[in-house]
Amino acid sequence: MAIEAQASGLLTILSDHVPKEAAITNLAHFLPIDEGTEVWSEFVVKHVSVKESRDNMQMKIIKSGYDIISTAKELEQIYLNMSAEEKND
Repeated sequence: MAIEAQASGLLTILSDHVPKEAAITNLAHFLPIDEGTEVWSEFVVKHVSVKESRDNMQMKIIKSGYDIISTAKELEQIYLNMSAEEKND
């Protein structure tokens, strides 16, 4: 869900227990889960008042490897290779 939120241009607040790979844009922020609700609420209040434009994140998403077109082509190549290997057996 974190990747989809960032792809939509939304500020994404994540626990520090979430894998760092979830941050594919500068919209992802990690906060310590063990420090209680005050840290989280202060962060939300501080950042909710900031009106940032929801930039088109398409290129950042593609560069991070989450593009359906390139992923489909990779999957197609895997199937073609498997099919060729079966024919050679």
